[in-house]
Amino acid sequence: MAAGYVAEWIGTRTGLPFGGYRYTDALWPRPGGVPLIVALAWGGMGLAAHALARRVAPRGRLAPILAGALALTAWDLFLDPQMLRLGLWVWAEPGPYRGVPLTNFAGWLLVSVLVMAVLDRLTGRARRRRHGPGSGGRGGRAAGTTGLVVLYTVMAVMETIGFAVVFRPPDPFVAAAGGLAMGAFALLAWGRAWRR
Repeated sequence: MAAGYVAEWIGTRTGLPFGGYRYTDALWPRPGGVPLIVALAWGGMGLAAHALARRVAPRGRLAPILAGALALTAWDLFLDPQMLRLGLWVWAEPGPYRGVPLTNFAGWLLVSVLVMAVLDRLTGRARRRRHGPGSGGRGGRAAGTTGLVVLYTVMAVMETIGFAVVFRPPDPFVAAAGGLAMGAFALLAWGRAWRR
């Protein structure tokens, strides 16, 4: 949450790393100008993407961080178009993806790498405490992560259905782009779990 909050705080003041944007008055509370719900979203979906990445790429240090960063960025293919529809923030220069600039996705990937590195460090310490200093806590399926993988999967399904048929007007393009991106990660994670 803290990493996401700091990135948003810097972003609203400098335009880095996402591009120039501002929050409207719709989201409260906004300590320091950043809606608290935004920091919570970075933390909650960050945990889900990290758990999923540990299933998809269970070994090593860099692979799960990159997989988690890509999985979290995939969520923004849904998030930004939806929040723009609701008028929760405004881009200084609208971009080609339903008004979202491509710099936003590059920024998301960068911040997501940071979020995944922090989570990997924190969860690695917890695994080492549980399993002892010699285990390293790497590899295998992490206990207690299934619920987070379910959360990621449910979010992918709900957003896809929402953009395809529920939201007015529907947006099949965003449904397909986000559904394919998040769905690919969810399928990879469940595929690894079923093979065990």
